[in-house]
Amino acid sequence: MKLKGINPFEQHVEKIVLGVAGAAFVGALGYQFFVRKDEIAVGSGKVSIADAYRPAADAAKRLKDRVETSTPSVPEISSVNLAERSRMGAGVLPQVAGQARTALGPAPGFGASKGGAVAVDSAVAGLEVPVPSVPRVAVHRAAIHPAETILVPELASLLPAQQPFDKATVGVEVSFDGTKLREMLEKDPDGEGPLIAMPLSWWRDGGNDNAPMIDVLAFEVERRTVRNADGSVPEKDDVVVLPAMPGRPNVLQEWKSNVRSAGDVPLELARVMESSEQVQRPEFYQVISGPEWSPPSEVVIEGPNSGGREAVLRNQIRVLDQRIRRLEREMGVGPGGRGPGGPVSPAGRQAPRPDRDSGGGGRSGGGGGGGGGRGRPAAAPQGREGDREGGPSDALRESQTRNLENWKKQRATISAELEKLTGKKEAAPEAPADPDAPRPGLLESSNVRLWTNDLGAQPGAVYAYRARAVINNPMFGRNLKEEQRALGESSTVVSAWTPWSGPVAVDRDGEFFVTNADSQSTMTGRASATAEMFVFYYGYYRSATQSMTPGDQLNVRVSVPEMKLVNMEELRKAIEAGLEVPEIDPLVVPVPPAAGTRPGQPGSGSGGGGGSGAGGEEGTGEGKTEAAANPFLGESVPRAIPRSIDAVFLGVRETVGANGPRREAVIRDQDRTMRALNPEVMRSSELYRRMKASVDAARELLTARRPEPEPVTPATRPGRDERPVERPSRGGGGGGGGGGGG
Repeated sequence: MKLKGINPFEQHVEKIVLGVAGAAFVGALGYQFFVRKDEIAVGSGKVSIADAYRPAADAAKRLKDRVETSTPSVPEISSVNLAERSRMGAGVLPQVAGQARTALGPAPGFGASKGGAVAVDSAVAGLEVPVPSVPRVAVHRAAIHPAETILVPELASLLPAQQPFDKATVGVEVSFDGTKLREMLEKDPDGEGPLIAMPLSWWRDGGNDNAPMIDVLAFEVERRTVRNADGSVPEKDDVVVLPAMPGRPNVLQEWKSNVRSAGDVPLELARVMESSEQVQRPEFYQVISGPEWSPPSEVVIEGPNSGGREAVLRNQIRVLDQRIRRLEREMGVGPGGRGPGGPVSPAGRQAPRPDRDSGGGGRSGGGGGGGGGRGRPAAAPQGREGDREGGPSDALRESQTRNLENWKKQRATISAELEKLTGKKEAAPEAPADPDAPRPGLLESSNVRLWTNDLGAQPGAVYAYRARAVINNPMFGRNLKEEQRALGESSTVVSAWTPWSGPVAVDRDGEFFVTNADSQSTMTGRASATAEMFVFYYGYYRSATQSMTPGDQLNVRVSVPEMKLVNMEELRKAIEAGLEVPEIDPLVVPVPPAAGTRPGQPGSGSGGGGGSGAGGEEGTGEGKTEAAANPFLGESVPRAIPRSIDAVFLGVRETVGANGPRREAVIRDQDRTMRALNPEVMRSSELYRRMKASVDAARELLTARRPEPEPVTPATRPGRDERPVERPSRGGGGGGGGGGGG
């Protein structure tokens, strides 16, 4: 149908509009994707949307490269003339005098810690280390614990090849005044002169409450031989520097190896301070038999000027107090113990402390030694019969308990003798010092004790010693003036050597003394003499006497109590399992007969007059012996040690002295030299008294260890007739000696 009055354009106008709009939309969309790239402004330029974060990444990379560069660009520091600025300031002061001032806080300090400013162009006073005191020396002889040869292999070469490891050492001790060193550091040596005091920042740590940054690196000792062990005098001056004790810290060697610049000092100094106690006062080795080691200043030698018997008794009480406190702690019943019933190894040891409280005493009263632990708690050997959860066996616990009782009994006996001697009641044992209490620092003490031990001393020789202290140099690596550069080249600084000590003689292993001489014996009519021979064995001197007539050679057999050596194989296994130094007593103690019994009676433990019974040992006169409770004990030592000296007694000569006639024994020694020996002089010599005291200490030890006899009562003798035994009349004739009972 044909529309009237409407042309074709009007008929299709809506289609034309829709087509044009669609084409425009399609064109715009194509332009966005195929023709135009969108950009955004970043900084002063434009980038595409895809690269929007690239400028930030590039800037971060450039900054990272600047931070990590090994050659940073630093601004130049302009030179400052403090003296010129000081004069400028002095000219301004009159102009501001009288004006109101506002406090802005304390002025900053430069070049010092909590101190005044240090002029960079000033000369610093050099450091002179105070000289220690004249050395005190003392000889110590004892048997070293076999465990030490396992724990410290380098020590084995300094000990005998076989047990017992008897060893003579010389302790050397000085006193160092740390407060005098501090005064030297703080003092301005010339007042208004060109020198200034040592800057505080060089020897104080401002970031650590001004803690001192100076410590002892080594205690160096020189030994001079006065007389050789064979009695000869050295042809030339024989002086050697003592090496560090084996197994003890040698921080000076590590310091010289590790400290190359001033930046190395803080770390190495911190390590030194951690072990300063062992550096200044190294711990002695564990002793299995013999007197406990003591610093030379605490050793009391009986002599004309030593205080006599009173001084010796007080020294014995001091040593016993140390042992009692240590053993109580090991058993968990004293201060610092683990608590009753706590796990304790057979050694009873804990981690050692620097104050030498960790040494383990032997079961004997004189056989326990100082020294000991290596720094880790002891662990019990595994799989040993009687051990419970790493704890000690019942036998070892009983051994410790018996030890403690014996030492307390010894202390009571000595205290009673001392009270009788002085007329004053002996004070109770002092409370032990707190091992964790802070100790005065090097610069806060006027009596810093430094000691070491000479393990190379030879018996029979005579030595003298001198010492010096080595500390770190606070001037090392500092920016000193040209004329003072030499003061900061070395990382250490030493004191001057002390004067030489007096000569100290190391006693020989064997010695003899003529204790009596008679020109005409009442029995034989011939000259006679009595000699006493001393032999050092298993921690103590042992002695025997010999009566001689002309032509006799010195030849004795020295008796030794029943003792045992250590089973090294078992000990090594235990140490490899974690044990440190086990408590071992080599002494086997006789058990005395019960009270009320006589030799030959049942239970007496000895043979009777007519023979030996089943209960005893024939002809010994001794009781039964206590069975060894320690699993580390091995074979027994010889009961007699033969000793002979190629010296012959020739006779006695009479002389006249200041106190009248005196007799001297004439001896021809191994060098075929004639010697006239005065018994009175020899008995009164310090050497004889010292060796005699060692013999007596060994005997007292055995006596103190012997338990008290148990009283015999009807309850302990069941079935026996307790009526008094009728003694035969004087004229009745005696019966034969009865044998020991079954």
